[in-house]
Amino acid sequence: MSQPNGVPNGKRRTLGAEYKAAAAGQVAALTGLLDHVRATPDAGARQGEPNRWVALAGLLASFFLATAAVPLLAARYFLRRPEGFNSFPGYVLCRLICLTLVTHRAMPPVEDQRKRARALQLLPFRGLDRLIQVTNVTIPPVSSERRPAPEVPGIQLPGYMLSSGSTRRQGVERAAPGEKLILYFHGGGYVDGHPLSHTFAYKIARDTSTRVFGPTYRKVLGNDALPGPLVDAYAAWEYVLSLGFAPHDIVLMGDSAGGHLSLEAHRTESDADPASQLPGGLALCSPWCDLTLSAASWSLFNRDFIVRHYVRHLSRACLRYYTEAAWYATPLSPVFAPEGYWRPFAHMPVFVSYGQDEALADEDKVVIAAMRRDGVDVRVFEEPHGLHVGPITPWSLPSAYEGFAKGVVGVLADL
Repeated sequence: MSQPNGVPNGKRRTLGAEYKAAAAGQVAALTGLLDHVRATPDAGARQGEPNRWVALAGLLASFFLATAAVPLLAARYFLRRPEGFNSFPGYVLCRLICLTLVTHRAMPPVEDQRKRARALQLLPFRGLDRLIQVTNVTIPPVSSERRPAPEVPGIQLPGYMLSSGSTRRQGVERAAPGEKLILYFHGGGYVDGHPLSHTFAYKIARDTSTRVFGPTYRKVLGNDALPGPLVDAYAAWEYVLSLGFAPHDIVLMGDSAGGHLSLEAHRTESDADPASQLPGGLALCSPWCDLTLSAASWSLFNRDFIVRHYVRHLSRACLRYYTEAAWYATPLSPVFAPEGYWRPFAHMPVFVSYGQDEALADEDKVVIAAMRRDGVDVRVFEEPHGLHVGPITPWSLPSAYEGFAKGVVGVLADL
């Protein structure tokens, strides 16, 4: 019998100690700062659901605030015509989500996320789910030889292989010689999200004629925390290799926290074994590169829909086994990478997309500049007046997704 996040009951009692030990091992290996691991988890880090009455009060406050805001939002939209939105309903939806996060700080419930995937769809699928075949698989635990944090147990996790009628092979058939694959890590602040909860992965599979594998990973709720999702990312990597895909034929794709996970997994692999075969390319959508939230673009409260104080709760949940000093170092916050850190990426095509007006814009620009300094071929798409994860959200202009899809096609072509 397992807990909702997939960890056996017998493991739950000692999981805190295992995460603390894993944090110590990761910090020792990558920064040499053993004193940056907490003796006890951060007591201020939010875990799971709050008191139901607190959650209800937050929801009621959000409802009344949203009701009062709609006339003001309508006036602002028709008087100022803000750029970057596809419609008036899209603009209102974006701003209401922002207002909701201001008042309602509840963490998502601790439950099996795949059961909520269909309920969380942000856009109608409009036949995409009939064009794209989805094969459900169970990802085995990562092998002990590859596990980046030996103290954190590997667990079985659900994954989803998406294939269109134009892909060389279907479902989980073994890869054809030279066949490409996109390994997609979804976003959600490490506390929520699912690879099938929106149309993004379906559209990428359709528009690239490439199989897309979307694994789930442990969310940082309950006792789970970093580097738990990293362990699960390695399990997904090992699984797609078992299907016969060559490492240089695989593109890691991630949005937001999934972009952070892609960068962390890739760099941790190159640190652990510099001679190991790494993925062929990276495609990142609004990657979360600074878990300290210190970039100046976080002040764009009047534009983006993600709210700094809410995301800070997510960040503390991720990092509850690390001291704040470790937050300002790699691999936890790639924005602080020293010179030479990105050189292992120099052999591959890298594509980064972000919105001009999004909260993460400045940290993404810093990472892009650092990669180029280290000799990495980075191609960039900056969506004019775009917000966070514009290629995914329902209020963005079509050009946001089109620009990202074009970048992914370019990375695949250069493998």
